[in-house]
Amino acid sequence: MPTYPTFPMAVDSSQLARAPALRRAKFGDGYSQAAPAGMNHNLRKFSVSISMKKGADIDAVDAFLSERGGYQLFWWTPPGASTPALFVCETWSVDESNLHAAKGLSASFEERVA
Repeated sequence: MPTYPTFPMAVDSSQLARAPALRRAKFGDGYSQAAPAGMNHNLRKFSVSISMKKGADIDAVDAFLSERGGYQLFWWTPPGASTPALFVCETWSVDESNLHAAKGLSASFEERVA
């Protein structure tokens, strides 16, 4: 079984979004049925942000995410959770607009099952 790295920094804020994967059947009379699309149909998606950290700290997180390339998994413990879960980060952005050498980072973490 492969080993996965752990996300290297605590996040300042996160927002959880859920969109369960469902299969739907619609019938001519307006009736529809829904069923889960697989065993793991209700995975979590977090919008996370790390704000106003030293540039070197944000650069390290940016490098960590870049090394994963948007497809490799990593361990991350969501706020309020007691155990880590596997996530992937396909998109993130770095805010370098602050003139005082502080930076911020926003990312989207999607839960995966290995």
